[in-house]
Amino acid sequence: MRALAVLLLALAWGQAWGATYWVDSAGAGTGTANGSSVSNQCAGTADADCTAATGGDTVYLCNAAATVTLADSGVSSANRLTYDTSCPGGTPMSINGAAANDVCLTITGSHINVNGVAGDPWNPTTDTLTKIYGCNRRGIMVRTAVSNVTVRDFESYNHTGPSQGDEQGAGVIVDNVTSVGTTTGVTNVLFEDIYAHDNGAFGFATSTSGSGITCRRCRLDANGALWHGGGAFIHPYRSTLTSGWTDIDGAGAGTAYSREVLSSTDDVDVVYWIDQRTYLTDIGTCGSPASGEFCYTPGSPGVGLFYINIGQSPNGQSIQYRRGPLTNVVIEDSSACNNIASDGTHGAGFQPDDLAGSVIVRRSYACNNEGAGFKAYRNQGTVFESVIAWGNGTDASNSLGDRSGLYADESTATVVRQATLVGNATYGAQQGYGDMTMTNSILAANADYGARAVVGALTLNYSDFFGNVSGSTTTVSGGSVANNNGLALAPALVGGTAPNNVMGFCLTPDSPLLAAGTYLGAWATGYAGHDLGKPPAIGARGPCRSRQPAGVRPAASRTVH
Repeated sequence: MRALAVLLLALAWGQAWGATYWVDSAGAGTGTANGSSVSNQCAGTADADCTAATGGDTVYLCNAAATVTLADSGVSSANRLTYDTSCPGGTPMSINGAAANDVCLTITGSHINVNGVAGDPWNPTTDTLTKIYGCNRRGIMVRTAVSNVTVRDFESYNHTGPSQGDEQGAGVIVDNVTSVGTTTGVTNVLFEDIYAHDNGAFGFATSTSGSGITCRRCRLDANGALWHGGGAFIHPYRSTLTSGWTDIDGAGAGTAYSREVLSSTDDVDVVYWIDQRTYLTDIGTCGSPASGEFCYTPGSPGVGLFYINIGQSPNGQSIQYRRGPLTNVVIEDSSACNNIASDGTHGAGFQPDDLAGSVIVRRSYACNNEGAGFKAYRNQGTVFESVIAWGNGTDASNSLGDRSGLYADESTATVVRQATLVGNATYGAQQGYGDMTMTNSILAANADYGARAVVGALTLNYSDFFGNVSGSTTTVSGGSVANNNGLALAPALVGGTAPNNVMGFCLTPDSPLLAAGTYLGAWATGYAGHDLGKPPAIGARGPCRSRQPAGVRPAASRTVH
């Protein structure tokens, strides 16, 4: 029995430790170049001596390089291949793209961990994160239909070449716009402890279909100088059609129309009529859709058929559609500050955009961005919870909504819980077309109104308005505001009336907003994960319990996603 136990323990250790390989990321190789040691590094990640690595193995990446691709895979989520840039005994990997390379680090393998050197994105004095910099458009790109990928401990910056764009310029991006199609999206991708800054368009972005994409403890600063970017920009792979439709119901002027789509691998699941700011209803199995409905039938290349009915010819109208589902995107314990609106628009801290779907942004803050702190644009079901926004809207050429703490436009069923929106350039919050519900939130000391509704509907519950220059709420162009159980009390923040750091938004022990909110069950958790009480305090923070910011890595072991 003892011998069996020893054997099982040895097997367990073999699974836990696996084989070890060393790779010269620059591609030259060292010594015998068989990957057996730091003195005998393989000549690049595609070297046959090192591509045998599999689940349970570790590949150490060494030396400075101009571009690196990680294409090998592990076995399963529980049996991953680990890439590690620390290169024990040698020179840790870094990447300087020298502007000639479009992407610095491309990841196409599944069931892998990609580890930089551990550090704290909010503490530059440590300066240990693995550095990825200087590529044309993208720093770290997870591409194709991968699953179970974790990327952690990287600083990605100064990707500022020409041709920045929605799918192009980012410190970190998930991009599935490839020939593999969009019906098979990425699944379970985690970015953790990332510092993405001074990139041409975005700090963190998605342009993909899939599920389970998370950015945790991501610091996203000063992005967008070359494109209408911002901190985080979440959108699916989508397209817009304006022509090519054929009348299928024989009604002369026509009501039901069809057309082929761009790819047989499309999986159309959301359709938005831009001109009328209207979502169409998916009827599933294709027949002849009634007004306000659509359906989609996949097919062989070039003949995926798309049917819609908008009560008129769609030719000449703008019909936007999502080319594959995108669900369960989460940004948490993160920050976005000083991002730039290079074209007089955008520049938000965090922005779910253009049919992104179920996106949650929680326990995060946005400060001093040229655009809004938090923005949901043309989206359904965005959730912002335990978020803080201050000093946003610094670009006076932006629209009034784009200079607020939190802005939702052409978006339906937006939910805001436990927000603190203080000292922004126009409003604490604005609702444009669509509807938003905000609960247990502070809207104070904003330079115009606390909240404004333009055309759309804004419902406020148990929220506090104080010290906003023009007043608590206002409506424009038929918008509506329902302010239920509202308060008008000085919130008594630790940082006074105009805090300039995240600790300043804690409530003092005598704040009248303690226990003043309505109970939200599991959602009554504030910034930094603190229990807000029962009933909860109003705002993102209760009394401060620690002077350590939420961005600092907890003492527990690294997360596997």
